[in-house]
Amino acid sequence: MLNFGTIVQGRFYRSAQPDRDDLKYYAKKYKIRTILNLRFQRNIESFEVSFANKKGIQFISIPMDPDEPPTPEQLNQYFDLLLNGENYPIWMHCKGGADRTGIMAALYRIEFLGWSKNDAITEMISFFHFPPAHPNLIDFIHAYDSISKK
Repeated sequence: MLNFGTIVQGRFYRSAQPDRDDLKYYAKKYKIRTILNLRFQRNIESFEVSFANKKGIQFISIPMDPDEPPTPEQLNQYFDLLLNGENYPIWMHCKGGADRTGIMAALYRIEFLGWSKNDAITEMISFFHFPPAHPNLIDFIHAYDSISKK
């Protein structure tokens, strides 16, 4: 699978869009309870939804633009999902696992694991995020004010 990574062992994983074989393998290997898909509705693979339904895996869609940071509504949906312990283990993905998945993984690390913004951005880049192509995402992280401070 392209761009697969562990955010928190046993709890949270990230990747690019899985194919059928990867979906079956990783869902079983990591005992996935929730799939979080960040792609637009028109790009959601029907086999993924069917697989989730058949296996009793919760399928959540938070459609995001790959060139734009998350909206307040998207952030609320995301954090609500993460704050419910029954949703874990979670597998989050978009098409390439770099931009949408990258920013959401970065925000998780900042909010829940206490990472610095710079460390979170460095990890985004290690998963093939290319800042010059998506400057809004990096700018958003630099300007981000933790929900725990609000």
